[in-house]
Amino acid sequence: MVDKRAVDILKDNVKFVQEDLMFTMDLHSAGLDELVKSKMSTHIINKTQLIFLEKGNDKAGFKHLWKGHKDDYAKLCGVKSESEVLKYIQRIVGMGHYATYGYELGNGFVVVYQIHEKLFLRVAIGFNGFIVSAYPSTNKDKEDKMDY
Repeated sequence: MVDKRAVDILKDNVKFVQEDLMFTMDLHSAGLDELVKSKMSTHIINKTQLIFLEKGNDKAGFKHLWKGHKDDYAKLCGVKSESEVLKYIQRIVGMGHYATYGYELGNGFVVVYQIHEKLFLRVAIGFNGFIVSAYPSTNKDKEDKMDY
């Protein structure tokens, strides 16, 4: 779901293609407000207080995560279509404060949402709030090869 107020905030702060937005979410709902406030206070994401997913391309965004991780979603989560994966990501990210921890990586950070005892959703987010990738994993710790 794309919130009109979020679009207005993004327009003033971030380069994006409005027609390509797939969803927006405020940091509090995503459980990221305290993490961003304490660790990323100088980055755009702290100003906008938003994360967002665009259709993207083969390297980042929904197109990337669908192309690179659709088999993982089917195998580990039982979701098989593009629309199911999009809804799944929104639902898990919307779990918020009870399910996250994060660490910086390159030009952004990774947040790990615990879905079940041994199932996690790893979400890579740029310092501007753009969701670069998201994929399910059975490992909650930092992985040596982050395929974003």
